[in-house]
Amino acid sequence: MRELDAVLDTSAIVCVLEDEPGADVVEERLSAAQAGKIQLGASCVSLVEVYYKAHQSEGQQHASHLVTMMKSWPVEFVYPDEALCLAAGEIKALFPLSFADAFVAATARETKAVLFHKDPELELLRGTVSLKALPYKLRR
Repeated sequence: MRELDAVLDTSAIVCVLEDEPGADVVEERLSAAQAGKIQLGASCVSLVEVYYKAHQSEGQQHASHLVTMMKSWPVEFVYPDEALCLAAGEIKALFPLSFADAFVAATARETKAVLFHKDPELELLRGTVSLKALPYKLRR
């Protein structure tokens, strides 16, 4: 698996799509990747998460539009091979994270990338995965 400079968690992707606080940081990474200055990635699981959440809230057409937009970004969507599946399994076994978060974290770890995120639960991985936290959403 080739190395990346940064991996975007689903929360970082949604941050841009919904223009949340921290979107400017992610947009800087997208611009740097577009200019060829960095290699930017995301787990294919993030495509699934954005698609199903948008489908549930806004319908299939909107969900498809968001995926098309994401696929136009200078982001390499990483699809798992057996090694990545086992890395995600190890992370899931050792940390109380969702299945999706385990894959995103494994993608960052295995590509030696910094994981950009807005998910406080991912802070459990500090020391295992290189993390860059964006401003967290306030929980209601």
